[in-house]
Amino acid sequence: HLKTRCPNLSFVVLERRKNFGGTWDLFKYPGIRSDSDMFTMGFEHRPWGSPKLIAPAGDIMAYLKQTIEEGGLDKYIRFHKNVATAEWSSS
Repeated sequence: HLKTRCPNLSFVVLERRKNFGGTWDLFKYPGIRSDSDMFTMGFEHRPWGSPKLIAPAGDIMAYLKQTIEEGGLDKYIRFHKNVATAEWSSS
């Protein structure tokens, strides 16, 4: 999506942990699942395709993995990167 709409911009995704997925990768307790419907949480450019409205963490992780792979985004993700501060200037 970003590559298509802003082809002249460069970007990276900074992930503090060793894997993508945030909550869905971090917490491993039995029964962890979304608390909102996945049609709302899915990406506009790759809608949630499962009939499960409330999805378990494994299904969400699979969706994220497929989205990363299909979009070729893995080459933009930098793992083990901690952002201590950030500033923005639009000038």
